[in-house]
Amino acid sequence: MRRKIISVLSSVVCIALLTGCFGGKRESRFSADRFVAAMEESDTERYDSYPEMEEQLDNERALLAGMYAKLDEPSSSDTALEEYAFVRKLTDDEGAYAELDANLLKFETEVIASVFYEDRAGELEGAVSGEVDALVYSYAIETGSRTAEFTAVYCDYDHVLILSGSEFKDNRLTELLDEFCPLFDMPVPDLSDVDCNAQIPSEQRMPQLIEEMGAEQIDAEEFSINWTLDEPGCFYVQTDDFVSISGVMDKSRLAMYDNVTHTDIFFSIDSVPEDLQASRYVVVRVTCDSEDSAHAFYDGIRDDIAAGTSHPTTIIGSGEEQGITYTKYKITDPYMSASYYLYYEGDAAYILSFLNMDEEVAADTIRNVCDIMCLP
Repeated sequence: MRRKIISVLSSVVCIALLTGCFGGKRESRFSADRFVAAMEESDTERYDSYPEMEEQLDNERALLAGMYAKLDEPSSSDTALEEYAFVRKLTDDEGAYAELDANLLKFETEVIASVFYEDRAGELEGAVSGEVDALVYSYAIETGSRTAEFTAVYCDYDHVLILSGSEFKDNRLTELLDEFCPLFDMPVPDLSDVDCNAQIPSEQRMPQLIEEMGAEQIDAEEFSINWTLDEPGCFYVQTDDFVSISGVMDKSRLAMYDNVTHTDIFFSIDSVPEDLQASRYVVVRVTCDSEDSAHAFYDGIRDDIAAGTSHPTTIIGSGEEQGITYTKYKITDPYMSASYYLYYEGDAAYILSFLNMDEEVAADTIRNVCDIMCLP
C-alpha cells in the first residue's frame, strides 16, 4: 500500500512540474531566446543598442531587411523588465510604403503582463479579440484615403507583444505580417478587406479633398479670387451658374463651358499676395452633359495651356490609368513655379493648377492632393 501511495505522489509531482506548479515557470513563445532566434532565422539585422538602430531608420536597405535591438531600459511600460524593438519597411519611388513595428515586453509575473495587456487592448476601438491556447490577442484597423493602420496586442504568459503597422498606396503590409507572425505561431491580423490602391467614384473625389482639407464653402454669388487672396485658407465653391463666377476666368474661355452642367472649385492660399513665394493651388472639377463633351473640354484645356504662355512648357507625364486619362505640365518661369495637371474620366474633367510654389513644396503638395483624390 505504501509503495502505491509513493507511486501516486511521484506522478502528481511530475505533472505539477510539467504544468508549472510548485514554482515551475512556463516559457512564452515571445521569450527573449525565442525572439532572438526568430530574428536570426528571418535574417533580421541585429543592433547592439536601440539608439544605434534609430540612426538607421532612414536607411532603406536596412529597413528592407528588418532591424531589431534590445532597449537599455523599457520605454513602453514602467513595469516591464526588458523590451525589444523591431521594424521593417518596404518603400518605392512613388512614396508608397508598408511598415511593420513590434515591441516585445517581458514582465515579472503573468498577472502584471495580463494587466498591461488588458489596458492596451481596452484602448482599441472596435477590436477583434481571440484566444489560441494560452495566447490572448486583440487588434483594430483604421483606414483612410489610400492609407491603413492597425495595432495588435498579444499576451502569452509573462510576455506581451505590441504589433503595429501602416501602409500608404501599398498593400504589402499583409506580406510583412505573413512573414513575421508565423515566426511565433501567432494569429495574423486580417487585412483582407483593406485596399490602399482602391479607386473611388469620380463624384467622391472633390468631396474627399474638401473634407480632408477642412475647406470653407463660399457662396457662388460672393465668390472672387481677389477677395480670397487676402485671406489664407482653404475654400470651395459649387455652382451651375457660370456667369456668376465668370470673373475668375478669361471671358474668352467661357465658351469651353457651354456643355458643362456643374462645377466645383477648390482653392488653397497659404500666404498673402505680397509674398512672391505664396503657395496657392486650385482644383476645378467640371461635370459635362456627356463623356464626349468632357473629353472635348479636356482637349480644349490642353490646347489652351500649350498656347497660353511664352515660357517653355514641358509635358512631364501623360497616359491612362484605371479609366483616367491625364496630362501633366510644368511651366518654366524665372519668376514663378507653375504646374498644371489635367484629368478626364467619364463625364468629368479636372484642372489642378499649382502656382508660385517653391519646387520642393510644390512636389509635396501635388502628391498630397493627387493622393487624397486618388488621381494618378
